[in-house]
Amino acid sequence: MQTALDAYGTVDILINNAGNIRNAPFTELTPDSIEALLAVHVKGAFYVTQRAFAVMRDKGYGRIVFTSSASGVFGNPEQANYGAAKGAVLGLANVVALEGASHGILVNTVLPMAQSRMGADMNPDMMATLPTTPAHTEPEMVTAMVAYLASEENPYTHEVFSIARGRYARAFIGVTEGWHVAADEPLATADDVRRHIARIRDQDGYHVPGSLIEEAGLIP
Repeated sequence: MQTALDAYGTVDILINNAGNIRNAPFTELTPDSIEALLAVHVKGAFYVTQRAFAVMRDKGYGRIVFTSSASGVFGNPEQANYGAAKGAVLGLANVVALEGASHGILVNTVLPMAQSRMGADMNPDMMATLPTTPAHTEPEMVTAMVAYLASEENPYTHEVFSIARGRYARAFIGVTEGWHVAADEPLATADDVRRHIARIRDQDGYHVPGSLIEEAGLIP
């Protein structure tokens, strides 16, 4: 950050893309293989963004793009350390987006899938199960979305975009209508949950809350 400020005097765009990978079955992950990923993915993004955010806040403009992963949102075998780190990155991005909104700072997250040096270390047996369209697996496909999100043309913030195998899509975490226990009713028991589990899980109606406060506002 200081090098950028020394060279250009300010920072308009930050892309958090540093990453590492140390895959192994869950019970075989060592403390080092966990800490190494948290240090790069989570702490690296946290500290660099904190400094850039202050510069962007003071001038009222900024674009920040975080790199998470489908492994952190949906999960992937033998990537407990990677999934935990990438899930933390998404949580970080959500909070930064909320705090940046009033300062002209737009913050979004990408879930990329591409042929890269890091991807080359993935389990070859697992990668062989994925459909292969070489023209759509190059990093340049991801670059197109990131360049748009980092541009002045982008009006969106606090969103997540999947870029994989030729497809661009918005990803989101939703909350079902669920089952509600009224304030004047007895506290729910495990048996009550069992009886209503189908309604709790029903995805026919759902909401995409923009914050913890918005989710709380959905509850009658």
